[in-house]
Amino acid sequence: MFKKLFSLFAALTLSAGLWAATYGYFYEGNLLYHIQGGVVYICNGSSAEGFFTIPTIATDADDGKSYNVVGLDDDAFLNNSGLETIVIPSSISSISSSAFFGCSHLKDVYVSWTTSVPGTANTLFKDVDSDCTLHMPYGTESLYSGDGWKSIAHAAYRPIGDVIEQGDYEYVVTGTEFAPTVKVAKFNNDGTVFDLNIPALVLDNGTDYAVTKIADGLTEEEGVFYFKNIFFATIPDNVLSIGDYAFYFSNIYTVDIPNSVKTIGRRAFGVTTMLQEVTIPTSVKTIKDEAFNGCNAEDVYVKWTDAASIPTISTSVFGGKESDITLHVPDNTKSIYQSKNVWKNFNIVDLAEVKAAAAQQINEKVSELTGDNPILNIATQAIAEIYAATSEKEVQEILNKYLGLLTNAIDAYDEAKGSGADLPTEGDCGPTVIITKDDKTLILYNVDDVEYTITECDPV
Repeated sequence: MFKKLFSLFAALTLSAGLWAATYGYFYEGNLLYHIQGGVVYICNGSSAEGFFTIPTIATDADDGKSYNVVGLDDDAFLNNSGLETIVIPSSISSISSSAFFGCSHLKDVYVSWTTSVPGTANTLFKDVDSDCTLHMPYGTESLYSGDGWKSIAHAAYRPIGDVIEQGDYEYVVTGTEFAPTVKVAKFNNDGTVFDLNIPALVLDNGTDYAVTKIADGLTEEEGVFYFKNIFFATIPDNVLSIGDYAFYFSNIYTVDIPNSVKTIGRRAFGVTTMLQEVTIPTSVKTIKDEAFNGCNAEDVYVKWTDAASIPTISTSVFGGKESDITLHVPDNTKSIYQSKNVWKNFNIVDLAEVKAAAAQQINEKVSELTGDNPILNIATQAIAEIYAATSEKEVQEILNKYLGLLTNAIDAYDEAKGSGADLPTEGDCGPTVIITKDDKTLILYNVDDVEYTITECDPV
């Protein structure tokens, strides 16, 4: 009798274990899985958020058994407002009619089926973000014609290595799916282009590809004809690499490299005999040999402020002609560049020196004015702006503006003084500078930070 009862108990226990293993539930991470027939389905993903990838394998921590994830049950991600991007692997073969119903912030859905896709109902993406887009492999668009799939916008992403031709450009895909990128492979324009604006984004079949490389992998022969007849070029600020021979032998006159570029390739600007000026941002970490060899740049502007950030370069980068080039460096960094090999060979001009010289010109302009003359207010303002400037070009613009203003103000003040009019001093009508006079009414220039307005003030 005891043996029979034990056998019955064992059978029931075994049956319960088999049932749990076949039809049970378990959590892994932030997903609840439903076991069915030796595989699992996601039945609750309400706590998934942000960029989320559906796993292909799930493991039950209680028994250590792993299962293939093959489907999404009803309401799997229902009303999940934290979900923004979902990646559905091709191993998913079943998706319920309301798996993403009410995911109000869901904007991007990435899929990778290329032969057949799970059937869906039109409620699959109901009440998701109005800009929600389905991203699918290029050439598979016709597969996603089911009611659920076609309820949101479509975009097709190309595989790495695919070629996209648009306008004068030929692009090659370098990144796909979640981070679509391209490089500029060819520029098919043999004519003269005075101002080249390289696109920042390339739109193809609903997918925006960021242009991150220019002329990657060119040979010297290819480089000669790449951007040959270009005079000015605007490089977008998502470009990470200017490749070997990119502007080799081109007619480019000036180049302002954006603060995104990390690498300047071998002979990238080699033999650019018309190139007069180069600006290299702090983002640049590598400058390859002969990058600017053969160019005629007279001025090179750099932005690094500490020795560790300044790239190590060979003498071939500028063809050994550093002594013929003025290197413009940030405030109070001259000694740093003087301590670096090759960089120390340039004619180095420190921005702090430029500011001091500009301030001296302002002071000389007003040197003969007395302490109560209101024109001194504008000189003080000019010097403050000069020392706040972040580049030599900005310093020069400020200097030119104020030298002109001071000249007019001094002439007008002298004219007014010669007419016998009572002249205001600081405090009358606020900080002011006299521009001219109209009969006995003085026209004054109010100083309000850097904004100026013409006002009238009766003479005191």
